[in-house]
Amino acid sequence: MPGGSGSGGVMEVRFRLLGPVEVHVDGRRLDIGHARQRHVLAALLVDLNRAVSLDQLVDRLWDAPPRTARDSLYSYLSRLRAVLGAVDDVDLVRRGGGYVLVGDEDAVDLHGFRGLVARARAADDERAVGLFDQALGLWRGPVAGEMDSSWIDGVRARADEERLLAELDRNDVLLRRGEHAAAVAGIAAQAADRPLDERLAGQLMLALYRSGRQGEALDAYRRVQRRLVEELGADPSPPLRRLHQRILTADPVLGGHAPADLALGGHAPADLAFGGHAPAAPAPSRSTAPVPRQLPLPPPLFTGRTAELTWLDRAVPASSAPDRRSAVVAISGPGGVGKTSLALHWAHRDARRFPDGQLYANLRGFTPSGTPSSSPAVIRVFLQALGVDTDAIPPDDEARIGLYRSLTADKQLLVLLDNARDSEHVADLVPGGQACTVVVTSRRHLTGLVTTHGARQLTLDVLPAAEARDLLVRHIGPERADREGHEVPALAERSAGLPLAISVIGARAAVRADLPLAELARELDNAAAPLDAFEAGEITASVRAVFASSYRALPDGAARAFRLLSAGSPEIGLAAVAALLGVAPSRARVELTELCQANLLHEHVPDRFRMHDLVRLYADERARHDEPAESLVPAVRRLVDHYLHTALAAQQHMDHSGAVLVLSPAVPGSGPLSFDTDKAAMTWYDEEHQVILDTQRTAARYGWDLQVWQFAEVLRSYQLRRPPDPADGRATWEQALGAAERLGDRRLAAKCHRFLGHIAARHDFGPQAIEHLRQAVGLLEDSGDELEQARTHLAFAWVLERHGDDAAALDHSLAALPLFRSSGSRPGEADALNAVGWYQSRLGRLDEAAEHCGLALALYRESGDRNGEANTLESLGFIAHNAGRHDIAIDHYEQALRLFREDESAYQEADTLVRMADAHLARGAHCEARRTWEAALVLLHRQSRSLEAADVERSLRSLPPP
Repeated sequence: MPGGSGSGGVMEVRFRLLGPVEVHVDGRRLDIGHARQRHVLAALLVDLNRAVSLDQLVDRLWDAPPRTARDSLYSYLSRLRAVLGAVDDVDLVRRGGGYVLVGDEDAVDLHGFRGLVARARAADDERAVGLFDQALGLWRGPVAGEMDSSWIDGVRARADEERLLAELDRNDVLLRRGEHAAAVAGIAAQAADRPLDERLAGQLMLALYRSGRQGEALDAYRRVQRRLVEELGADPSPPLRRLHQRILTADPVLGGHAPADLALGGHAPADLAFGGHAPAAPAPSRSTAPVPRQLPLPPPLFTGRTAELTWLDRAVPASSAPDRRSAVVAISGPGGVGKTSLALHWAHRDARRFPDGQLYANLRGFTPSGTPSSSPAVIRVFLQALGVDTDAIPPDDEARIGLYRSLTADKQLLVLLDNARDSEHVADLVPGGQACTVVVTSRRHLTGLVTTHGARQLTLDVLPAAEARDLLVRHIGPERADREGHEVPALAERSAGLPLAISVIGARAAVRADLPLAELARELDNAAAPLDAFEAGEITASVRAVFASSYRALPDGAARAFRLLSAGSPEIGLAAVAALLGVAPSRARVELTELCQANLLHEHVPDRFRMHDLVRLYADERARHDEPAESLVPAVRRLVDHYLHTALAAQQHMDHSGAVLVLSPAVPGSGPLSFDTDKAAMTWYDEEHQVILDTQRTAARYGWDLQVWQFAEVLRSYQLRRPPDPADGRATWEQALGAAERLGDRRLAAKCHRFLGHIAARHDFGPQAIEHLRQAVGLLEDSGDELEQARTHLAFAWVLERHGDDAAALDHSLAALPLFRSSGSRPGEADALNAVGWYQSRLGRLDEAAEHCGLALALYRESGDRNGEANTLESLGFIAHNAGRHDIAIDHYEQALRLFREDESAYQEADTLVRMADAHLARGAHCEARRTWEAALVLLHRQSRSLEAADVERSLRSLPPP
């Protein structure tokens, strides 16, 4: 790591993780302290230049953290900072609720290894072997060899897998270069260590055969065949059998310098072909793992773009290609030029390339008046599509990204990221494996993606004149084109070759078959000036004229709907449109159909509609010019009340606290919805969550502060169940806080600080969380609002527990209890009693804990709060287990399990099974413990909770044989 040394020279720093943890400065080993301190350094080096939270550091150091874990950790970090203070260009800093080790990745052997391997895979065969040798030469032993924890076991396993892949890739290069004789010995040694690895067996067979040792090649096949049958009860894979047959018949294709993949027939699956690897453990079968199919419908009238489609085919290797590896493609171009249509047409046409499915997200990077979709929010949706239970999705952004990359690492999957703002917008959405393909569309050139991920860049221009004419003909039909063909080139020219504009012109002509094309051309000539540019360099030709012509041709009702839709969210449902227009849904459907027929709106799923960004900007222009304020403002208020009152109706299916938000009566025509079941309410929230956030911002723009705060309140229960992206959660309550402050309402402002504190704590922003809660407490002093004071104390307790201060958490819970009682809130009293009992149990005060949790249980049963009842039963099980009353603990756990299962709370079910197994083990019931742990393990794997699953597997291994 370059930097000035004390003597004026260059200080060379090397951090070593590929073996025992060491630091070398100018060739001398630096004493970095005892083993645990070296472990802290390793935990930070693995995520160099990235924040690692305190909770993550604790988990990385201890499988069973002591009560003093955080205090010890602070001491280790302080001493480590002192040691590294003498090293140039290395800094240990506090950031975002955690710590970041800042330095040069090339100075860390683990990251240097990965960089060299990436360069080798991108290099030609002449240079690749040397780069692979440099990378593999960095290894001195197992990663952090002296360190022992579940976390380092996972890091070690992943790094070992990367090393194995690098060795196999190096073998492939040697075979392609014809160096089979020199490679035989090394490959044979590797095959002896990994006798069930079919890719390695294929490399050995090919190397032996090309070295003139056909008999030994056939012996190698028989050995792996026998081991597979004896140990796995399986035959060799079809590709390996094909290679065996070719060796038997001395197939000429195997001689000379034929590509190594031909040995396996050129059609091997990704985990067996030369370039992949045999998995260390069975992967989920495609019959059990869902295959996502998220692509929207392909554009029905797609025309031309032959050169661009060919370019895409070449940029993305076929799944059977010998050098198959991840491909990142960025399609850039101005709005309306057809980036999304090209990507969707190609993706649907070549769907066979992606047998593991397709993920799609509209990132809303350029949506007028909207907020771009954040990476964590998109990854949440992707994880659900990949089969991860909602409760198993990590709330921590880094953990969520890591889980996404783990699940996609070995999949031949397409990830289509539409409408990205810039390279940073998509960086976390690019999978880390070698088999995935990523296609990104954006109005900007994504040079950052080219630099960081080696993306191939395709810049899309307007259609050539001939293709523009062909697209227009497809809209109006060949017969009409023949009759009025002399007008087609002129109309196409007026579209400036922009597919969006051509589609709007074509839809207008198709709907008005009686309107001569010459008359339509004259209308365009007489229309307004071209639509202004939205970004430097974008098209400024006659786009506005195209939209203006279609707009003027709309019936009055559809034209009004077009204008008013600019006030809503970029995506909107039929019921909301009816509220916006102040009409019945059936009448709204008529207007929407007119707009869809004119290609000014798109119904992407039944009863949900989207408007292209450029069209939306034009609609906003028309609304400002043509829609009177006395009509626009009431329309927006109807929309706001529709979402606010519907969200409240949905919330009442989720919130059993007894708290009731009182809204002013909905304005006439707003048509709020109602729900018969909890599931229907949750489904509505899942579909409309982003739209509600947009509508809250709309209310803020119109100065409706009370409604801004109320939107945050009606989102509260949903966001607790489905924690949103941190940025969305903060934005919701920051908007509400600003509104409360403008209203001068200290009680509402305190509530906003309480929820902002909860969000900050959930994402490891500890100091921010505590500051928000202190402000909440201060605002509530002398307010007389005992209920809000009690809720704030309970929130404070939860934050303090996350910081390891159970004693302070108990103090705040005890402070909340009398306040709930005096305010008459029985649900709140139950929450406080359970919290008091839980913190007392963690402090070893088991008799008091049992008493408080017993009182909480009675209140939860009285109110019918089944989730609260189940959680309290689990607390009572924990108390009884720690008191040595294991039979009673198991009874409590069984009752909690029944409730969790009825409520489909699989996440809590898994936790309860693990604790119940501990109780079985404590009473010597090994068979029951085994069965219970095995049931928990199934759920943990399904929820992708790998660390907890590893703990359970260790517990199972510790049991005596059945």
